[in-house]
Amino acid sequence: MSLATEMNATVGNILATRDTRKKALHGVRTDTKQILSDAKAMMQDYKKEGGKRKDDVVERAKDIKEFLKSSTKGRMDDFKTMMKAIEGDLKGIKDSVSDIGTITKKMMSHYHEDRMEAAKSWASLSKGSKISHKEEAGEDVKIKKSKKQD
Repeated sequence: MSLATEMNATVGNILATRDTRKKALHGVRTDTKQILSDAKAMMQDYKKEGGKRKDDVVERAKDIKEFLKSSTKGRMDDFKTMMKAIEGDLKGIKDSVSDIGTITKKMMSHYHEDRMEAAKSWASLSKGSKISHKEEAGEDVKIKKSKKQD
């Protein structure tokens, strides 16, 4: 009888563990169903929010288009005004450069005239010393006359 008792105890253990496993699996199934249900609800919320975001983006794009369309004339007028101002500034710069060139030419001309006068003055001041040095050396002395002396 001991064999029958042991067999009976083993079957009892198997049935007990089966019930425990069955309860555990039932809990896992319930949790899985709940997770899937929550995931489905979350995905639906994302779809709704995504649709709202898409609608917001489309609406903003329309607003921007309308703004650009309505402000094109004003922006073009501002651009033309700005370009006129820039062209005026460029003309002023060109005139200034031209004036600077003219002034520089005049200054260089005056400088050349002053240099020529200074050279004549130095030549007339140094005639006496050149003659005396050349006479001392025994050379023929030739004095060049400037145009003013004629």
